Amino acid sequence: MFSRTLSSVQKRSRALPVAVGALCALAFLPAAARADLNRASDLDVTATVLVQQDLNIAAQYWNVSPTAVAAANKCASYTVEVGALENAPPAIAEASQPGCWLRIAPETWTTFQPASPELLQDCAIIVHEFGHSTGQPHSADPNNVMYPSVSIDSVPGCNAAFAAQSTKNREAIAAAQLASEEAAAAVAEAKRINAERAAEIKRAADNRHYAMTHRHHKAAKKHKAAKHHKPAKKHQPAKKHKV
Repeated sequence: MFSRTLSSVQKRSRALPVAVGALCALAFLPAAARADLNRASDLDVTATVLVQQDLNIAAQYWNVSPTAVAAANKCASYTVEVGALENAPPAIAEASQPGCWLRIAPETWTTFQPASPELLQDCAIIVHEFGHSTGQPHSADPNNVMYPSVSIDSVPGCNAAFAAQSTKNREAIAAAQLASEEAAAAVAEAKRINAERAAEIKRAADNRHYAMTHRHHKAAKKHKAAKHHKPAKKHQPAKKHKV
C-alpha cells in the first residue's frame, strides 16, 4: 500500500495464500466478465495512456513485465483499477501481494491527468504498488521505493519521464491561479470605482434637487408675501371749500 503519511499502512500478507488465490480465481472467467478485476464494481483504467506509461516504468524498475506477473499468478492479465480501498485513509493505493492487480483510490485517480502537477508522485505510486504485486514487502528505508510513504525521487524512470512536466504543470497552475486572483482583484476594483462614481452622481443629483427645492420654496414664500401685502394709501390733501 501507499500512503501520503509517514505512518505504516497494513499491507496484504503472503501468509494469506487462500485470499490471494481467491482474488485471481476470477481470471479464468471470460474476458467479458472483467475477469481480472478484483471487484466488478471497480473501474478498469489499465489501458489509459498515463497508466501504461507508469506500468512500463515499473516493469523496467522491477525487471518484470505486468504480463509475466499475471502469468506467474495464473491470471489472464495484470489490471490497474480505481475503487474504494480497504484501508483508506491514510492509504491512497493498494495491491494484491503477490497478485494480478493494483487499486487506486478515486480521489487519487483524479490526479492522473496530463496537466496534473502530481504526475511524478502518480508514477511512484504505480511503481510501489506494482512492486507489491511482484511480491515486494514494505521497506524501512525512507529512500526505498517500497517505503510506505514513497519518495518521488526514488524512481529514476519517473523523474526522467515526469519531473519536468510536473514542474511545468505546477507553474502553469500557479500562473493561472495568479491570473485568476488578479482578474478578481481588477473586477473588485472596477466595482469599487463604479460604486464611488454612482455615489458621486447621487450626491450631485441630491444637491441639485435641494437647490431647486430651496429656490422653489423661496420663490413661493416671496409670492405669498407679495399677494397678502396691501400697499399703504397715499395721503390725500384735504379739499378746500369756498366760503
